Amino acid sequence: MLAQILTLPGIVITTLLADMAYSDGDVRVAVEEHGTELVAKVAPVTNGGRFPKTDFEIDLEANSVTCPALETTTDARPVTDHKGRAALRFVFAAVTCGACPFQTQCTTAKGGRQITVGVHEARITAARAAQAEPATKALLRRRSKVERKIDHLQDLGMRQARLPGPTKDAPAGAARGHRGQLQAPRCPRRVRHRPPNWPSPPVDRALGPCVCATRAICRRIGPEESSAPPSRTINPIVRRADQRAS
Repeated sequence: MLAQILTLPGIVITTLLADMAYSDGDVRVAVEEHGTELVAKVAPVTNGGRFPKTDFEIDLEANSVTCPALETTTDARPVTDHKGRAALRFVFAAVTCGACPFQTQCTTAKGGRQITVGVHEARITAARAAQAEPATKALLRRRSKVERKIDHLQDLGMRQARLPGPTKDAPAGAARGHRGQLQAPRCPRRVRHRPPNWPSPPVDRALGPCVCATRAICRRIGPEESSAPPSRTINPIVRRADQRAS
């Protein structure tokens, strides 16, 4: 998608804010190939309450790993990652881990602690260190505001098409007057996050479920309202529904 956007005239993207799901090394490489910097939180590393991988000092130039107890290993064994790419697994000696006072806080393996280093280790380490900087924190706060607004719009039915029939996903059909008028959005209470004991909105057998006259107020369109002139606060879509009912 980024490549398609960059083909548009006058579009230049220097920084791309993304969710944590898009912060792995492969995505970062793909974004950097287009001359764009990816700013996204790196997924935290856990180890069941024991020392995670991030507590170890990995020196890629010296090809060594130092543990929190300041023990260093250079025993690097070639392995493959989950995508079949070459990686290195640094193994601490069983004797070293067995005599360490932090063994119970580090590993339960009898053969010693192991640290796997993948092809994107340097890139992920740099991104994890950058997310602690004030400038990066400010960018990530901007992204979270957009995410909350998108989630709010989805609660209001943003992903639901507004045209009936086979062409409901083609907005151009509305300009051609294809198959009638636009539909009113569903009530937000019927889309997501409705508690189990929340009463269902009122339903009129002639018009179906309730529609939203404003963004936050749900009103029922019944026979007693169909003959009354629509107020200025009624959505034009709801107004057409009143006219059809009358």
